Amino acid sequence: MSNSRPATNTAADSPSSKLIPEASVAKKNKWQTQFDVQAPPKCEMCDAEVKDMEARRTHMAETKHCHCFECDAYVPPGMLYSHWSDAHEDLTWNDHAVAHTDSVNVRDAMPWVREAIEKRRAAL
Repeated sequence: MSNSRPATNTAADSPSSKLIPEASVAKKNKWQTQFDVQAPPKCEMCDAEVKDMEARRTHMAETKHCHCFECDAYVPPGMLYSHWSDAHEDLTWNDHAVAHTDSVNVRDAMPWVREAIEKRRAAL
């Protein structure tokens, strides 16, 4: 029985890396850095200090805060649905579940994050 879902998060030197087209790997790397430059110096979910992306990725690995559960990219609260729409368009995914997870992330985010999101939405 074959799995219709493409392989993900495969190391380049792994024998199974041939399952992922090179363009797909480059695209995932692009999304892993899309929000990095905009990342605040604190975690949006718990206010833990994250001085740089290395500290943020360590914190994300420990807590699963602000990350894409498919590619482990940093994704700020309120941006998960957009991230999935763009970065994972090649996968079959449940848009309602991703939208719900995005809403829960916004709800559970620190107050300063929710205020910034509300201001951004009001400006639209």
